[in-house]
Amino acid sequence: MALEHNVSKPESYLMRLPVELHKDIIDLLALPEKVHLKLTGRYFASLIKAASHSELLAAENTEWAITKGLFSCMDCIRLRSLDKFADTMRKNKMGRRGSEPDRRFCIDCGLRLQLSPELGQNTTEQRYAPGTEITVQGKPFIFCRYCNKYTDQVGPKHSLACSVCVPKDKLCSRKSYEPYPGYDSDDDFGHSGGFYDYELENDYEYEAHWSDF
Repeated sequence: MALEHNVSKPESYLMRLPVELHKDIIDLLALPEKVHLKLTGRYFASLIKAASHSELLAAENTEWAITKGLFSCMDCIRLRSLDKFADTMRKNKMGRRGSEPDRRFCIDCGLRLQLSPELGQNTTEQRYAPGTEITVQGKPFIFCRYCNKYTDQVGPKHSLACSVCVPKDKLCSRKSYEPYPGYDSDDDFGHSGGFYDYELENDYEYEAHWSDF
């Protein structure tokens, strides 16, 4: 008859240390190292504080962030891949070593309604107004003023519309404006050309956790 063994996994030396020492160790880690430690389990996920915008701005100039093409966003306070930003947000004043990188925001946040302190605490605005053309890695996109969708199916120059809505501009009156619902809607990208590929491994690896960090 085989003997049954109840073997428990031995606790690591690191986990035997007091919480105070864990915090001291965390304070000595660089931001990428904190992220990796945060992903090891709930304990360190709850112990490691969320990164500030200034910390992310410093981190985006490291070799780690440059190699992965990561930039910080002032609104969602995340490091995101370069294809999540308009070209104008990654160059000149808002570039990595520009004079105003702290004003950079990603496309998602630019299209989303949010509070505007300048207009009053209860007033919302979109950084990108309907009809805005946005260039991403040299490719043009449009935030259509009629269907309120963000798509690569750009209409004629100065039309402020996507190619689907251009005929409607001449045949019917302008549609009433509806706030941009966000990227969780199944209908947001009905004719977007599949630009947002959420299957990208790097997106899941970093964006799924930076929002909590």
